[in-house]
Amino acid sequence: MVTTMVKNATVRNHPRKPCQSDLVGIIGIPLMLALSSNVWSDELTVSPSIVTKETYNDNVFLSQPGFTTSSWITELTPQLVIKASEPSFKLNFNYELQNLHYAGDAHAERTNQMLDLNSTSSFVKNLLYLDASAAINQQNSTPFAGITNSNATLSANRLELRTYSVAPYLKTNFAQEATGELRFSRDSVNTSLGSLYNSNANTVKANLKSGPSFATVDWNVQYLNEKILYEAEPAVTLQNGSFGSGYHFSSEFAINGSVGYEKNNYPTTNGTAPQGNTWSAGFTWTPTDRTSLSVTGTKHYYGDTYTVAASERTFASVWSLGYNEGLITSRDQFLIPATTNTSDFLNSLWQSSITNPEQRQQAIDAFIHSTGLPNTLTTPVNTVTNQVFLQKSLQASVAVTGAQNTVIFSLFDITRDEESLNTAANSTTNLGLLSNTKQTGGNILWTLNFSPRTSAVFMDGYNKAKSASNGITYTNNNFTTTLNHQLDPKLRVSLEFQHLNNSANFNTGNFRDNLVSFTLLFSL
Repeated sequence: MVTTMVKNATVRNHPRKPCQSDLVGIIGIPLMLALSSNVWSDELTVSPSIVTKETYNDNVFLSQPGFTTSSWITELTPQLVIKASEPSFKLNFNYELQNLHYAGDAHAERTNQMLDLNSTSSFVKNLLYLDASAAINQQNSTPFAGITNSNATLSANRLELRTYSVAPYLKTNFAQEATGELRFSRDSVNTSLGSLYNSNANTVKANLKSGPSFATVDWNVQYLNEKILYEAEPAVTLQNGSFGSGYHFSSEFAINGSVGYEKNNYPTTNGTAPQGNTWSAGFTWTPTDRTSLSVTGTKHYYGDTYTVAASERTFASVWSLGYNEGLITSRDQFLIPATTNTSDFLNSLWQSSITNPEQRQQAIDAFIHSTGLPNTLTTPVNTVTNQVFLQKSLQASVAVTGAQNTVIFSLFDITRDEESLNTAANSTTNLGLLSNTKQTGGNILWTLNFSPRTSAVFMDGYNKAKSASNGITYTNNNFTTTLNHQLDPKLRVSLEFQHLNNSANFNTGNFRDNLVSFTLLFSL
């Protein structure tokens, strides 16, 4: 059973993890390129700021009724945003250093780092490129405990996650006949849970695709070899290769299929070798540039899977529906988070009203800054584990924008069934690893602009997690409302109220939490 209550104690900062020097290098290389003379131009922007916040939290440890502790929390967070956009180099860098001081019975100190870095470099046009990314963030380690999106709570369910990825690759066109790419990537995932969950991976990807000269019949050849090296467990290898082809009946409708072979290496739950032939068949339908539908069915050694993706865009709305089945690991979702990027969502929503991409991105950045929207929209929380799972994910969302308000609504239903065995190390952790889980829920976000300087944001999220292996059920509801006012171009004030209600089918899993915050954001 997962422990959800933490006794009052001084909170230690999350320990630094192995590969930190590698992470520093991944961060430093893009920054040096951005600040070098050949990149420095009007397309480089450096935006420092500082956040000061005072918060009152009536249940700072997320404890059950009768054991709650309240605290005043003082926060000081310097921030730095760097953006560069050149033909041969692009960079997005966002770093925050959050310093928290807790008064009263919960007297403690905590420092959190938040980093989001992505860069693309072109060293030799139409040949040699480099992608790099790095991230540091805090998140919940399992849905079967107290879930909160606030770093101001001293929850035992929060962890620090550090990831990086660097990928040099060759990409070139063979006239009008084909496009080829050969990519090697090195990535790392480290958590504050200890070395058990730390891992590195080396991945080789290769693909060759038909070019514009193949208008009616296209083709592709793909190969993947990924080796995951865990610090405290045997390595996991994932390999597959395939040949695919498609036939275009028209510019609107096409069918596609593929054949291939998968050869993986991990201890399966049924004892059989995780390898075998694979094939797929499907179609795509794009009647307009605003409507699309694709459906694919695939035969694997572990069973049949299906993928559906549908979208519809009008002048003032975006609709999407997606269903996907496939093997996945926790580290996959850390490196490519299963979240809805707020900026990307707004980009699709405003594509019709603001046709110029650069002007649209400027409007999106200004909107997110003025309303204080989160960088990503809430999505389900998965237990941190080194197992391989078969995940079945159904997600739907709709966004509607008007003259003074924008509404984003999403639903999800996700199940995870174990494909690889628990190891002895995994089974002894206090996370209560749960082999087969199901999460359902939804989120709604509403922004309302009262004036060019004043806005309000209302967010409500619901998540229900159930374990088929032991019957544990957790239900979490999180409501937040924020009022923002821009005093001048460099100073924004915000007043926030958040209510968190967590219930479970056993007493120690029940708690409520309320917090009120007043924030000043200074742009330097």
